[in-house]
Amino acid sequence: MKNLICTALDKIFTVFIVILFCQLPLFIEQYEMRLSGHVQESALLVKELERNAGVANKTLPEYIQKLLKNDDRDVLLAGQLLQNALARNKDLTYALTRLLNANPFTRPFVFLFHLQGDVVTETYQNFTFGLSLTLETVLYAAIGLLMAVALLQLARHLWKKLRPSG
Repeated sequence: MKNLICTALDKIFTVFIVILFCQLPLFIEQYEMRLSGHVQESALLVKELERNAGVANKTLPEYIQKLLKNDDRDVLLAGQLLQNALARNKDLTYALTRLLNANPFTRPFVFLFHLQGDVVTETYQNFTFGLSLTLETVLYAAIGLLMAVALLQLARHLWKKLRPSG
C-alpha cells in the first residue's frame, strides 16, 4: 500500500511539473503581448516629445537637458520625468527586441535577463492558463518531465540517506 501511494504521488508530482512547464511559453507569449503594448505607447510618447522639442528648435536630448538645467524645481522635475520616459522607452524596446529574436532554447533566459517587473506583474495578474500545442511547448514539457524525474530521484536518494536505520 505504501508503494502504491508513493507511486501515485510521484505521478501526480510529475504531471504537475510538466503542466507547470507547459505554461511557460504561454506566460512568455502573454508577457510579450503586454510588453509590445507598453513599447507602442512609449513610442507614441517619445514621438510627441520629439515633436514638442522640434517646435522649440531642439532635439529631444537638448530639450530635456534645457529642462534639467532650469532653476525652477517644477521644470526640473518635468525634465527628469521626460528623461525617465525616454530611458524606459529604450529599455522596453530593447527587452522586446531581444525576446522577439530569441529561439525556443534561449527564450526563457532572455525573458529572465530582460524582464520588466511591472509588465511581469500585469501579466501574472491577468494570466490565462491554457495548453498550446507548439513545438516550444512540447520542448518545455519534455524539460519539465526530465526535471521532475531528476527531482524525484534526488528526493529518493536523500530520503534513503537521511532515513534512520532500524
